[in-house]
Amino acid sequence: MTFPQATVNELKSLIQSAAFRQEEIQTILAAKSEVVGYYQKLFSPERITSLAAEEFQEFLLFKNNKHWNGLHRQGPKMCADMGLLRKALTILTDESTPLNRRLDQLILQNGKTMVPGFGRAVITAILTVCHPDKYGVWNGTVQKAMEKLGLWPKFERGASFGDRYQAVNEVLTGIAKELNIDLWTLDALWWTVISPTETQDKATYNGPTSVRFDFEKQLHDYLSTYWHTTDLAREW
Repeated sequence: MTFPQATVNELKSLIQSAAFRQEEIQTILAAKSEVVGYYQKLFSPERITSLAAEEFQEFLLFKNNKHWNGLHRQGPKMCADMGLLRKALTILTDESTPLNRRLDQLILQNGKTMVPGFGRAVITAILTVCHPDKYGVWNGTVQKAMEKLGLWPKFERGASFGDRYQAVNEVLTGIAKELNIDLWTLDALWWTVISPTETQDKATYNGPTSVRFDFEKQLHDYLSTYWHTTDLAREW
């Protein structure tokens, strides 16, 4: 996969910028070994079978994962049925099954999740800590930054969540290779792509603050992407 040289140069410049070198981001980068080392073991097949709700909800907190804000909001809902959550995690981390097939069991074609609240931001964060050289994160910040840089892939009509993530991940892994950085670092880089004028808090930004739709399909796509940022997500 090839990328526009201007885009690559812009990202390389951001890596050298003061914004990327701020203390908050450098702390995130330095935490990789600690976070990945701990949670790879926690989400290993042998540990998932005994995973406690408290352990999972601790992962969702920024102070523990040291990378993602806001994952904890749906924590109680995800942990309401730990048997179901452990089953979902077992499916997610089973590398013997093609990734798109795993993901399509977790998020169905109609957008319903196997485990309430267990959506793409949490799913892909777990993939990243389990395989930081293989899988990147897909959340609102990542999508906004990729769209801004013209890196967002086009999906086949009716593409499943698994197929869409694979297309996104192909871009993520490709651009990380082009920049000679890992996917953990790339995920932190997206925050510097988003202009402060577009977000009040780059660390917690999850989607646009206002939008209009000309077609119902656009509304469907928006809700699929940014549902977790809406007031409705607090109840549903």
